Amino acid sequence: IKCRFICPGNNLCHDGEITSIEIDHINGCIVTAGLDGLMKWWDLEVIDTAEVDSDHSMDFIIQPLSDFAVTSSSPCGIRSILYHHKTITPDTYDLLRNPDEATSGDTIRDMDTMYVLETNGDLKMVSSPSVSEYGIPQRDLNIKTLHSSHGSEITSLDCSPIGYIAVTGGLDGRLIFWDVRGR
Repeated sequence: IKCRFICPGNNLCHDGEITSIEIDHINGCIVTAGLDGLMKWWDLEVIDTAEVDSDHSMDFIIQPLSDFAVTSSSPCGIRSILYHHKTITPDTYDLLRNPDEATSGDTIRDMDTMYVLETNGDLKMVSSPSVSEYGIPQRDLNIKTLHSSHGSEITSLDCSPIGYIAVTGGLDGRLIFWDVRGR
């Protein structure tokens, strides 16, 4: 063990179980999620260069870059996240946000999309056109609940790195493919 991370005040990184960790090499951060319903962003360079005096303590104090709640009801935690970085054209972005007002253009825009699987089985797509240096959503956060066709709780999730396809598996034994553009 190189070190253990704690937050200021000797607090744990999440209040309860951490259920998902994504390393985002593009934005230089780690995204975590937990049963506390929070997603948190951590500076990958700070984590990578962390040093402690192991003779006294293994604890390294770190502050998250940002955090926010995605879950819509309480108590509801996050079972899993899938953090997906895409480079898209404005017309594709407009189509995702508002299909009736899509425009065309040739400017390329980066967009991070997160798929969030809540403990109640809801599957959400979270995206933002504006992200900070670390890929943290800054404004215009778009949270879309993808309607489930599972007869019970969703237990797993993955998505295509080259398209708009996601796949979920549930306790009901079903495997469902989603076109996350809503088509």
